[in-house]
Amino acid sequence: MLTQTRIYLHFLILVLASCVFAQTATIAVVDFDARGISTIEAAALTDRLRNELVRLGSYDVLERAMMEKILSEQDFQLTGCVSSECLVDIGRLLGAKHMLGGSFTKIEGVYIISSRLVDVETGKILKVSDYDLEGSLTDILNYVIPAVAEELLETEIPRRSLSESSQTINDLQERLSKEQNEQNQIRIERESKPPAYAPQTANSITVIGQSFYYNGKKLSEWRLTGLILKSHDGRAIRYYLSGQFLTYSAVFLVASGLVYFVTGIVGGIALGEVNEDVAMMLGGGLAGLLVGTWAYKKGFDHLSKATARYNEVISKR
Repeated sequence: MLTQTRIYLHFLILVLASCVFAQTATIAVVDFDARGISTIEAAALTDRLRNELVRLGSYDVLERAMMEKILSEQDFQLTGCVSSECLVDIGRLLGAKHMLGGSFTKIEGVYIISSRLVDVETGKILKVSDYDLEGSLTDILNYVIPAVAEELLETEIPRRSLSESSQTINDLQERLSKEQNEQNQIRIERESKPPAYAPQTANSITVIGQSFYYNGKKLSEWRLTGLILKSHDGRAIRYYLSGQFLTYSAVFLVASGLVYFVTGIVGGIALGEVNEDVAMMLGGGLAGLLVGTWAYKKGFDHLSKATARYNEVISKR
């Protein structure tokens, strides 16, 4: 009877020990710090990381709502906690064994994902993870976040191992780099080609930006003048001459206005005050700049009307 009782006791001890050691450690993930991205984007990425930890099954992951409820009672915030000391303090309040925090940073199109796993009891950093990616937030969600979770927990799962995830990110980087090079090449080719346009009729003048083109070739000022005069159309010639007068006057007005304005500023600094002469210089300079700008726009408008009239006359011949 005694022997049977001992057997039952040993069995009970083994069952209790197995239950104790089978318990999964608790981990809490604070919202990663947002640097160069919005807090909403950072929160979405952090939520995806929590989901990946749940999928791996190595920890009991605390829900964000539960964490916020506990921390709000202690006047703690879930965001902005990056240092190991802060993670330890929050972990103790939550009763978690491990804490996970870090930052999402975007600098000149490069995303930097930094994270650290901290032991709450000892305050020791158990594992860190750093990834740099020239891609999009979608690429981070689909590739980087799963790799971060697996790397920090050093877990391999049937769907994708850590080495495979790292290789996937490397392949993604190569693909994105190749696409960027192709886009740059296309941009260079486009910039090196002359502007494409469909002329109204053969031998017509087309206005593109601030330039004039004739049969696919950019016109010089003398060539444009010759074409307008050869049209023998009074309206086109009047528009052209007034346009040239206004544009040249605009250059003179802007240059004079700039000289007057700068002289007024220098004079005011030298005198230490803005007297009547300085005020007149500044006012005259500003007026010259404004009138010159108006004259240039008006002159270019007249030149455009001259070319439109030229095209109308040529199309009827």
